[in-house]
Amino acid sequence: MTAILRRRNKTLFTDTSGMEYEVESSVIATTTRCPAGDELIYVHLTDGTQITAIRNSLHKLTIIREASQ
Repeated sequence: MTAILRRRNKTLFTDTSGMEYEVESSVIATTTRCPAGDELIYVHLTDGTQITAIRNSLHKLTIIREASQ
């Protein structure tokens, strides 16, 4: 029997107040450099939200799991 696998791409990051985010990678429209410093970036979501994040906290994660029948 062959298993059906599903893959999801997530992005994890922390904003400047210390709040941690875990979002589907598809909801991130762009990231841009923050003029306040090289250690910060703006994360622009598809709904128009802009979050100032710590650059080195940005991580991409791929989750692969077996699909339920």
